[in-house]
Amino acid sequence: MYKNQLQELAQRSCSNLPAYACHREGPDHAPRFKATVTFNGEVFESPNYCGNLRQAEHAAAEVALNTLARRGPSQSLAARILDETGVCKNLLQETAQRAGVSLPVYTTVRSGPGHLPVFTCDVEVAGMVFPGEAAKTKKQAEKNAAMAAWSALKQLANQGRSTTQPVEIEFTEEQEQSTIARALASAFYMEGSVPSMQTLPQPSQVPIGPSIPTRIRLVPPRDQGQGSSGSVAMYHHGSWLPDMAVDQRLHRNQPHPSMGTRTVQSYRPVGPPSRPGSTVTLRDVSSISREAQNRIAASSLGSSSQLWGQYPMRAAMPVRIRPAVTVCAAPPPRRPVEPEDPETEGEAAARKVMSQLSLYRSSTGSSFCGYLMHNLPKVLIIAFVFLSAVILIFARNRGETSALLCMESVSEQLEQIPYPDLDLKHVSPRVDSGRYSGRNTDKWIVVAALGQPTSEILELGRIPGWQLLAVGGSETPSDWKVAGAVFLSLEQQAVLGYQINSYLPYNSYLRKNIGYLFAIQHGATKIYDADEKVKVLGGDLNRVFDVELRGQKSRHDPLLQYRSLENRSVVNPFVHFGQRSVWPRGLPLEVVPQITPDVSYTEVLPGQQFIQQGLANGLPDVDSIFYSTRKAEDVAIDIEFDTLAPPVALPQGTMAPCNALNTLFQSPGFWGLLLPVSLTPKSADIVRGYWAQRILWEIGGMLVFYPPTVKRVDVAQPSSFLEEKDLHRESARLIKFLVNWRSQNSTLFDKILHLSYGMAEAGFWGAQDVELMAAWLKDLLSVGWRQPQLVDLNLDNVTVPLEHKQFVPKAYPSVHLGVEDTTTMGIEFSEFLKWRQYYGNMVLVLECSYPLNHTVLPWRLLYGRLFKHVVVLSQEKEVALGVEASDLWMSYNLLPSIFERYPTAEGFLVMKEGVVFNYWHLASANKTLLWSLHAANGTWQVASFNDEGSAWYLEKGYKNGVKKLLSQLPVEYRTNYREVMDDGHFTVSTSDVYYVPARYIDDFSALARLAGKVKLHQDLALPLLFMAMDNPHNFDGYAFSKTRILSDSDVKEDPALIYTPNWHIIYPWVASSEPELYRIIKAMSAGDPTLSEILE
Repeated sequence: MYKNQLQELAQRSCSNLPAYACHREGPDHAPRFKATVTFNGEVFESPNYCGNLRQAEHAAAEVALNTLARRGPSQSLAARILDETGVCKNLLQETAQRAGVSLPVYTTVRSGPGHLPVFTCDVEVAGMVFPGEAAKTKKQAEKNAAMAAWSALKQLANQGRSTTQPVEIEFTEEQEQSTIARALASAFYMEGSVPSMQTLPQPSQVPIGPSIPTRIRLVPPRDQGQGSSGSVAMYHHGSWLPDMAVDQRLHRNQPHPSMGTRTVQSYRPVGPPSRPGSTVTLRDVSSISREAQNRIAASSLGSSSQLWGQYPMRAAMPVRIRPAVTVCAAPPPRRPVEPEDPETEGEAAARKVMSQLSLYRSSTGSSFCGYLMHNLPKVLIIAFVFLSAVILIFARNRGETSALLCMESVSEQLEQIPYPDLDLKHVSPRVDSGRYSGRNTDKWIVVAALGQPTSEILELGRIPGWQLLAVGGSETPSDWKVAGAVFLSLEQQAVLGYQINSYLPYNSYLRKNIGYLFAIQHGATKIYDADEKVKVLGGDLNRVFDVELRGQKSRHDPLLQYRSLENRSVVNPFVHFGQRSVWPRGLPLEVVPQITPDVSYTEVLPGQQFIQQGLANGLPDVDSIFYSTRKAEDVAIDIEFDTLAPPVALPQGTMAPCNALNTLFQSPGFWGLLLPVSLTPKSADIVRGYWAQRILWEIGGMLVFYPPTVKRVDVAQPSSFLEEKDLHRESARLIKFLVNWRSQNSTLFDKILHLSYGMAEAGFWGAQDVELMAAWLKDLLSVGWRQPQLVDLNLDNVTVPLEHKQFVPKAYPSVHLGVEDTTTMGIEFSEFLKWRQYYGNMVLVLECSYPLNHTVLPWRLLYGRLFKHVVVLSQEKEVALGVEASDLWMSYNLLPSIFERYPTAEGFLVMKEGVVFNYWHLASANKTLLWSLHAANGTWQVASFNDEGSAWYLEKGYKNGVKKLLSQLPVEYRTNYREVMDDGHFTVSTSDVYYVPARYIDDFSALARLAGKVKLHQDLALPLLFMAMDNPHNFDGYAFSKTRILSDSDVKEDPALIYTPNWHIIYPWVASSEPELYRIIKAMSAGDPTLSEILE
C-alpha cells in the first residue's frame, strides 16, 4: 500500500521513481530484512527489521511518506495521497481492534438536492464522537471523519508525551498507535458514560495525552463539619480536570474479609478546590505506616519517582473512579520500587487486600472481550492441548494405531532432519563425458523403461524434431534398445553423479527424475513427460500443444481462462471438454458432483503457459473409484473428449489435477518436474502437480489444459484403491494448504524449499522429500539451469479481469453405468445462443448508484454473457470493479466517449441498475431504430412553460435550461422537434432505459454535447434529444411497450410476487444485497432456464 502511494507521489510531483535497497541477515529459514528507499536523492530507512522483504520496503515507504507529509512543498500532495486510500480509516480500525474496543461506527447524514448531495459524517470510537468535514460523497465524508478522529487522538498523544518524555526522543508510528490503543482501552473499560468529543476540553486547556502521570493528594480533613465525605479531583500539569464521580463500592460499615471493622475517617484533597458533588468514602488504614501506603500505591498504580510535583503519590485504599471525561491515558512504564525498610506483617496484609481489591476492580470493570484479548495466548494454548488430548483419545479408542504410528514416524523424522542448508555458492557445473555427451537438442521426450520396449515407445521415438530419452530400472532388460533413443541404465545413471540418485527407488517410474536432469544438461528447453503406454494422436505434438512460446510459430490469440470465483479453489477440466460425468485422478471427491459447466470465461495473453496438460482419449487418467464403479467388469472404458474445444488456463487461486501421463514442461517450469519418493506411485505425480501449480504463481506462469493429444487403451488393469487412499483423503486439504500458503523469501529456490518443508510439516509428504528437494535444486544449478525472476504476487487481492468471453462446452452423453446426466441444457442453450447472436454486438451501459455493493460484478457477469461489452457508470470511480465516474443526473454527457470506444458496435443500450431486463422478449425488436419509453403509459409527460407547481421540473431554472438548449439546436434538429412539440410546451420522461442504434450516434453525440453545456437534467434532455433526432412515430413501437412500473407499495410488499417473464422490463427493483440478487435472477430464470443452471 505505502509503496504504491510513494510511487504515485513521485509521478504526480514529476520526480524520479523511488528506488529500494535491502539488507538481509539471519539464517535462511528465519531471515530478517531492513530496507531503504531513495526518493529525490533522500534516503529513508525502515525503523525495524521485518520478517520479509515486502514488509521492510513498505515500512521504508511509510517513513518516507510520513516525513514528506510533514514538511517541504510536497506536504499537501503527500497528505492527500495518504488520504485517498483511506489510511486514517485503516489506522483507526486497527487501533480500535488492538485496544479491544468496539470498531469505529460511522454515521452519515445526507443533505442538499438530489443531483448535488452533501454528506457529513461522525465517527464514534470508544464512546467518543468526532465530526468530519462535509464532502460530496459518502466515502469521502467517512474519510474526513476518520482523519479528524485520528488527528485529534494523535494531537492529544503528542501533548501528553511532551510532558512525560524527553523532547529528543522520536516515536515511531507503531509506538504512537500502541500508545493510543492503550489509552482507548483504559478509557473504554472504566465504568460510566463517556461524553462526546464536543464536550471534551480543548488540548490547550487540559493537556491530556496517552501517558499522563496524575497525582491525587488525600489528607485528613481539617474541618470535621464537612461530614464524612470529601471531594476528589485530579491535578494535571497545573490544570484541573473536571470532577470524577466516585463509585462507592466500599461501604462505610462493610468489613473486608482480611480486615476488621474500623472507624471510618474521611479524606479530602489539598490544592485548588473542585466542584461540589463528587465525594468518596475511604476506609481507615491508620494502622499502616505512611511510607508503606506510599509504596503500595506506587506499586498498584505502576508509577515511579518521576511523578509530577514535589510531593509523592499518596493514596489510601484503591477506589473505582467513574470519569466524567475521556482521559486518553495509559500508565507510564512500571519501574521497580526499592523498599525503604523491611515489610511488616501489617504492610503485607494491606498489600494482600490491595491486590484482591485490584483483581475485583479488573474482574467487574472489564468486559469479557477485554479479558479474552488480554489472555488470548493462554486460552489458545489450553484449547490446543485439550483438543490434542481429545483427538489422541478418540484415535486410540477407534483403533487407528497405524495412523498414530505414521504421525509419530513423520514427527520423529522432522525432529531428526533440520531445515536444509541450500548452499548454492559451492555448486560446481557438471560435465557429461559419457557416450551421449554430444547428443544436444532442445526438445526431449522422457519415459520410464521398466520392461521391454512397447509399440507406443517405438512411435514416440519416431516423432519428428523430438529426442526420446528412456530411463531404465533394476528390472529393465539389459538389451533394451529403440532406434534413435537415448537409454540410461542404472549404471549409466550412477556415473552422471546427480545428488538425487541416492534417494530414488531402483525399479520405479520415479527414476525419470534422472532423465529430466539429463535432458536439461543436454540443451532441453521443452520436456514432454509421457507414459510408455500412450500413443500421440497424429504423431505430432505441435498439433495441439503450444510448443513455442515466442516467435512466429507461437500462439498469438488469447487463451480462455476460468473465472476466479469466491470459494472455488479447484475445477474439473473434463467438464470443459465435454465429459461432465468423468473426473480425473486426484480431484477431491466432494467436487465430483459439481458438473455445471462454465459458460463465461476471461481471456489471458499467451506466453506464460509453462506447464501444459493434455487430455487422453480412450482411458483418461481417472481414479480407481471411477474405474471400478462406472463400467461393467468385461467392458473396456473408451471415452472421447471434445477435440475442438479451446485450451483453458487456470487463474491464480484455482487448481486442477495434473499428472505425468501427457504433460509438456517449458524451461521456466523445469523446477516442477521433480517427482517425490515418499508417496505411492499413484499419488506422487498428482501431489507434484498441485505443488508445482502453487510455485508457478510466484513466477507469473500458468497451467493450461489442452484437448486430447494422446490415446490410451484400457487393458483391464485397474489400479489399487489403497495406492490412492491418501490422495482421496488428503487432496482437498492439500489444495487448501497450498492456496493459503505464503512465503516472503526473495528467490525462487528459497520459496521452493520453504514450501517443501511446510508440506512435510503438514504431513503431505515425508522428510526424505525435503532432502530430495534440496539435492534437486543443487543438481538443477549444476546442469546449467537458471532460476527465473519472481513476480509481485498478491493472492489476497486478486484483480478479476472485466472482459469476458463466452464458450458453451459440449455435453457428451454419459455411457457409464450408474451415472445419469440430468443436465438437459440442449434446447435452452440453443435459445441462449440466439439471444447471444442478437445482443452480441451491442454495448450495455449500466448506471449504478453510489456507494456500490458487491452486486455490481454479478450484474456484469450476467449481462456479459449476452452483450459485447458492459460499461458500468457511477458517481465515484472504482478501479477494482471497473466502474467509471459519471454524474448520473446527466450521464448522457459521457456517452459520446463510449461511442468512440466501440466504433463497430450495432447499438448502445443504457439502463439503470433497478431495471429488470427480460432480454428474451426484446430479441425481436428492430436494432436500427431508437428505443424509448414513449409507448409506456405515464412515462412521457408534457408540461407547459407557464405551469407552476411543486414538481422539480417546473422550477424556473430547469425550464430556462430547456429554452436555452432549444435556442442552440441546429436548424435541422429544431425542425424535427417542432414537428412534435410547440414553443409553449416541453416533455419530461424517466430515463431508466433507452437505446441508441449505430446510425444515430453521431446525431446523439452532437446534441448531447449541447445539452451538457447547459447542464440540463437527463429526464428533460433525453426526450428533447430523441425528438430532435427523429419523430416518435419512427421509434420502435415494440421495444418497452410492455413495461411494468412498480409503485412504492409494490416495492415494499415484494416485487417477486408481481414479476412475470412476459413483461419487457420491470422497475424499480434494486438488488441491495446478495439474497435479493439471487431472488431476481431466480425470477428471471422463468424466461431463461439457463439461469437455473448458473444458480445451482
